[in-house]
Amino acid sequence: MTRKRDILSHFTRDELLSALDALGLEVSDRRAKDPAIEALARSKRASLHAILEGFKRDRLKELCRALGLDDSGKEKDAIIARLEGGGAYAPAPAQAELTFVSDAAAPAYAPRRGRPPRDPSATPRATAKTASTKARSAEEVARQVHEAQLAGSPKSKRPPPTWARC
Repeated sequence: MTRKRDILSHFTRDELLSALDALGLEVSDRRAKDPAIEALARSKRASLHAILEGFKRDRLKELCRALGLDDSGKEKDAIIARLEGGGAYAPAPAQAELTFVSDAAAPAYAPRRGRPPRDPSATPRATAKTASTKARSAEEVARQVHEAQLAGSPKSKRPPPTWARC
């Protein structure tokens, strides 16, 4: 994708239509962005400078951020020059090179939120609570519930509702 098309792809439909109208260009379908982008990208009358000089400085800075360019400065001409190619151009995030998990180096330990562990090579210490607590199996829990039901212990200590006593 050329730089001009990449910048135009970040415009809203209304911005594209106003640029078409200002330059006197016609497009078959004004409801979609793609025909407007194509018409502006192919037109020799529609230079980036001619299109971008109608935008406000804040919108030009948004475009710089979206394209990965430096958005500093107050002069519109400097920001437009940066968008036109005066600065280093980084492609849009959709075109950026992807790094696959198998290509990346694996971390020594799984990153966590919050404070990192004191020593990544150290194993977690077992506390007295976790060491003394033993997990009950499903069979053991079922047996205890069954024994409680046979003993006739009530499930709740609430008295029955008053309407049941009538």
